[in-house]
Amino acid sequence: MDEDPQIQIFQELKLKLNQAQDLTEIQPLDYLVPFFEVIQSEDLLGPITGLALSTVNKFLSYGLIDPAHPQSAEVVERLAESVTRARFRGTVPANDEVVLMKIIQVLRTLVLTPIGQLLTNETVREIMVSCFRICFQMVFSELLRKTAEHTLVDVVQLLFSRLSNYKGESIGARADSKRKGIWMNELFKGKRRVSERRSRLSSKSSLTAASSPEEALEEPVKTPVTEPPQESIEEESQDQLQEDDGDDNAIETAEEAAEDPVVRDYNMSTAEVGMANQEDEPVIVEAAALHDEAEESRPYGLPLVVDLFTFLASLIDQHERQNPDLMIKTGLSLIMVALEVARDDISEIPELLEIVQNNISKHLYQMLSCDKLSIVASSLRVSLLLFEALRPHLKYQLEEYLKQMLEIVKDTKNPNYSYELREVILDQGSQILSF
Repeated sequence: MDEDPQIQIFQELKLKLNQAQDLTEIQPLDYLVPFFEVIQSEDLLGPITGLALSTVNKFLSYGLIDPAHPQSAEVVERLAESVTRARFRGTVPANDEVVLMKIIQVLRTLVLTPIGQLLTNETVREIMVSCFRICFQMVFSELLRKTAEHTLVDVVQLLFSRLSNYKGESIGARADSKRKGIWMNELFKGKRRVSERRSRLSSKSSLTAASSPEEALEEPVKTPVTEPPQESIEEESQDQLQEDDGDDNAIETAEEAAEDPVVRDYNMSTAEVGMANQEDEPVIVEAAALHDEAEESRPYGLPLVVDLFTFLASLIDQHERQNPDLMIKTGLSLIMVALEVARDDISEIPELLEIVQNNISKHLYQMLSCDKLSIVASSLRVSLLLFEALRPHLKYQLEEYLKQMLEIVKDTKNPNYSYELREVILDQGSQILSF
């Protein structure tokens, strides 16, 4: 019986390690690639993938990959690619989330360690999008989603703490709408394909049902019937609608059962992490058209921070239908972290200051009219820090913001403005005026 190719790779690695006197005698990719293969294998169960992830995390934590090594840039890119596109088969949801948590842990360690400075703009974007995907999926536990959110907080804190090093750096030609769309497309990638595939399966199921032997025998038989009363027609129509809804649910259940009779397939490169399938198309980096090869190979810098800030500003747009409350609150918390770390540096970078003046200020102004107290309270905390740090650059925005706050406090007859909401706005307004 032939031995598994992955086992052969590890046996070859074992021979190399036994023959080497020191780990530095072996190229980093030689002892990392076998683990990359395991992480990206779609046929292995979660615990095996988790062991490979834990090993890679140790390589990073113990500093076994030298940033000065000629292969370091290639190593970190290959490592990030394998983890952000990890695949494994899970059985028990609780155990599967342990593997997903290890994926988040490896990504966090990769970005925060010194070797993470070699990552490119596109690679860091993919890492953050992978964390956003887990953070925004309500099917996961609160612990896993909070772990992903805390990782995003750490990465945002790291990126904005280095803004002083990026002053004077050119970001080249920009297309903000396209760049924001890239983050959104990557975040929701895969949902459209899942919907289309469900539609095709539904169509096939209906055709199959129509061509069944029983219906084939019954179809030619036609008997004259009298016209029923109108009330009977309405009752039958309602029953038929209920039956159709039941059929749709049955089709969806049958589809899931056909795809996953025993285990679930996890794919980190799709929007629905827990609904991966073998028909998924390969990941296409749509941002490649916006960068030349020389820029893509450069370590991340100001372009990444500007794109991230633009994306965070889009997350707090409450008029965007695809932004639920969870996304808005996450966006506000990450913007708060960015302002806490780099509020002085933001004013010295025109691209970031423009995002604050145009997008973030506008969305914070709109949130004053929100009927959800928790969102308004979060937006007020961000506004307080924003106007305190950047008041000389936000004179017009501050004036309009205070006018809106005053209108809400005076409007006691509007049922959308509760007493608690007006009280919170009044308290925050007094703090802004006390600067």
